[in-house]
Amino acid sequence: MLSLEARLQRFTPITCRILARRVRAKGGVVALTDEEIAAGSGLSVPEVAKLSRLRTWTGVPVDTMLAFTKGCGINLSSRDSMKTHSAIIRRSSDVPRYLRTAPHWEEQLDRCSSCP
Repeated sequence: MLSLEARLQRFTPITCRILARRVRAKGGVVALTDEEIAAGSGLSVPEVAKLSRLRTWTGVPVDTMLAFTKGCGINLSSRDSMKTHSAIIRRSSDVPRYLRTAPHWEEQLDRCSSCP
């Protein structure tokens, strides 16, 4: 079982943003937009955009971190959530397909040189 510290190191803000996705009605997945994450988290769109580019949680208040991870669909206290998202990271030797086809991928997230 991972400690909270290990979970926060593995699931950095940018990693959580990259993992933020939803299942489409027709099957498959699509990346969540900043607006969808903001709606699910209670944060503003500019806050989501700022957090989405951070490589560590340093300086991020706990309530903001929890809101952001919730909006991204990641539950740091759920073993099942950690297992599912860790598996996605392990399987993703390259940028996941749902991100390559997401609108504004290059503008929003392609700034990360070592994305999962």
